[in-house]
Amino acid sequence: MTNATSRRGLLKATPALAFLGALPAGASTGTPVAALFREWRAAQEAEDAGYTAGLPDEELDQLADYRSAIEKRMMATPCETAADFICKVTAHTAFGVFCLPDENQQPGLWKEARALIGGAA
Repeated sequence: MTNATSRRGLLKATPALAFLGALPAGASTGTPVAALFREWRAAQEAEDAGYTAGLPDEELDQLADYRSAIEKRMMATPCETAADFICKVTAHTAFGVFCLPDENQQPGLWKEARALIGGAA
């Protein structure tokens, strides 16, 4: 089953995602993933502000592309801590707005999850 609602469409419909926080509680601040998460948050906030301001689609697309590029870099960066994994999940789902990918869509994410819990999955 596919969802016809796009990330951009949903964010445009709900520009005031007030529940977005800075960094998940307990998240490490000294890892590469955490640094990318902070960069992603800034890009997400700029994108949200663009929707709120009613920027033209071309500019919104640029903001979304920039945020997405950071998200892809974050997903490709190895987790050093469980908090890094939380940062990745938080960014990938936009704080729970979107679903987690399954094993076929993001096998690396779930490989990291198994490694972080000692392979017990």
